[in-house]
Amino acid sequence: MTKIQARNTIGFILILLVTEGAADMGRYAWLELKEISAKASATLLEEGKPEGFYGPMRAADRDPRTAWCVHDGPGESIEFTFSRTPAKSIFVLGGVMVSKDLYYANNRVKDYELAITTTTGREIVHKGRLKDGACRAGLHIGEDPCFVSSYDGNMEDTEIALNASLCIKKVRFRIVSIYPGSRYNDTCISEVFVGGDRRWGDTLGYPGCK
Repeated sequence: MTKIQARNTIGFILILLVTEGAADMGRYAWLELKEISAKASATLLEEGKPEGFYGPMRAADRDPRTAWCVHDGPGESIEFTFSRTPAKSIFVLGGVMVSKDLYYANNRVKDYELAITTTTGREIVHKGRLKDGACRAGLHIGEDPCFVSSYDGNMEDTEIALNASLCIKKVRFRIVSIYPGSRYNDTCISEVFVGGDRRWGDTLGYPGCK
């Protein structure tokens, strides 16, 4: 299988409405971002797959079965810019969520650096480690289920708490280290969610977020 990488990949999508995510997170809501653009330091190109198949917007399409992927992983980054959005947490699904087999066959994100830019221009950097447990056999869809633990209320595997309610406009996530895959040296991020505070939200622009 031939694999190469494209550098500085950029994607753009316009989402007209902002809605709460399907999962009930108590005081949180998974937010669909408006006017989002995405870019990555590199993107995996795989023989037989169309260009952009593993592009950065794949990590913001609200579909865990798709992903932004890179060869190897450490040092690579993905960045999202969007309209002002309230945030209390960032949720990162750091692996291939198509199946449990592919989840462990490929690299998963271990240590990370997350940079948040607020609407005032302040940059806040978080460094930490994701648990290697986002994919669990528990939801039987198909022959080889991959169950994203945070969908069942166990969000500690994927949540990066910001420790405050912030009004943000950009997220940059950098891979520092990985959990090695059993068969492939590719690292994927299936989805990046913004978890917002319900008290700020509405469906037409977050009036409490300036």
